[in-house]
Amino acid sequence: MEAENPATRFSLPNFLIVGAVKRRGAKTAFTNTGPEVGLYANGDGVAARLVGGTRSHVSGTSFATPVVAGTAAKILSVLPELSGAEVRALLEQTTDTNSTGQRLLYPARAVQAARAKAPANHPW
Repeated sequence: MEAENPATRFSLPNFLIVGAVKRRGAKTAFTNTGPEVGLYANGDGVAARLVGGTRSHVSGTSFATPVVAGTAAKILSVLPELSGAEVRALLEQTTDTNSTGQRLLYPARAVQAARAKAPANHPW
């Protein structure tokens, strides 16, 4: 039985719990898990800058979450009228499921889906 984790044991329509996968889509050992985890994004060896500008590669769900938030922001730049629940739905509709059941985010696919829904006269 899965260990109880209070941080991942609730669900709200505008709330999205994120898990971390490796670059090729396999679940990381440190990720959030459970039925409430809505999708997974790369959280392993994410390029980052440290104080002073030194380049680093960091890991954790805290690095997968900004990938999802950044994708949501790009979707809202295309379709600002979407509600939080609609953005979540678009993110979830553009995922693939890996061999162990995690729904993987593909940021470019999600943004392209938003562009496809945008009015023809939208300025890119």
